[in-house]
Amino acid sequence: INGDAEIKFNKEWSYRGTVGIRKRMRNEDVFYSERSKQAKNAGAPFGWKKSTDEESFMYNNVLTYNKSFNINHQLDLVGGQEFISFKSKYLKTGATNFPDKNFGLNDMSLGASPDIVQTINQEAPFSSLLLRATYNLKQRYLFAASIRADGSSKFGANNKWGYFPSASFAWRASEEEFIKRWNVFSNLKVRLSYGAAGNNHIDNYLSLSKIGSVWIPYGTGTQSGFVSKQLYNPDLKWETTTEWNAGLDFGFFNGRISGSVEYYYKVISDLLNYKPLNSYQTITQVIANIGKTKSTGIEVTLNT
Repeated sequence: INGDAEIKFNKEWSYRGTVGIRKRMRNEDVFYSERSKQAKNAGAPFGWKKSTDEESFMYNNVLTYNKSFNINHQLDLVGGQEFISFKSKYLKTGATNFPDKNFGLNDMSLGASPDIVQTINQEAPFSSLLLRATYNLKQRYLFAASIRADGSSKFGANNKWGYFPSASFAWRASEEEFIKRWNVFSNLKVRLSYGAAGNNHIDNYLSLSKIGSVWIPYGTGTQSGFVSKQLYNPDLKWETTTEWNAGLDFGFFNGRISGSVEYYYKVISDLLNYKPLNSYQTITQVIANIGKTKSTGIEVTLNT
């Protein structure tokens, strides 16, 4: 289900809001009877039941200001907010070693060897704030700047939020009178930009300590217990990609020949990866921000 609303307060100010809700449920019932190849290979009938329930909710608000002061000045301002929440529940139960005569999944108690029930409950909220400004001077000089603040529950308590600025400048040199007098370029544009973006593409709850249930020998039987399965990392933070670009766009003969030359320098810092721990520890690794990578190059494009 999606919905949106737009309000135009006057010539300069406008608002747009969007809401979206999605729900999906999946059930999987699988049973292999005594005549199936799978049951014959396993030595007896077996089966399982799975259910997955997923729910997502999203809403965002955008406030926009557009103002032309005269033919030479154009100012655009944007302020935005976004919230996304994703929840999922998973359940699986099954059994093996059914007798040949059975009621299938309608009576799973007939399975002599019940599986351990698996359950997973997850929730991953994400929130973002955005401010952006663009300024156009005489249709020749273009300035833009923005700042994003992104918050994700996936990161440690000390670094839930990441801040990612960007800025750019472009000069449409082909609109300058002294360039037009050359009668050479149908398009000539110089571009400079800087920008940062965050990456939170990791599983949920990796920054938290986790315990898991186990069955351990106790006397002549077994006893349920708990063990530590994951270490706490309160300093886990966003992986950040920062890129600098300088480019030149050109065109000749009314665009019959066009192309660009671009130099880029990219740094990916605070890489999200697993750090090995001492071999004598029960837990052998922990998620952390480890190292960075750099890349640089020149890209040339020619169209005819």
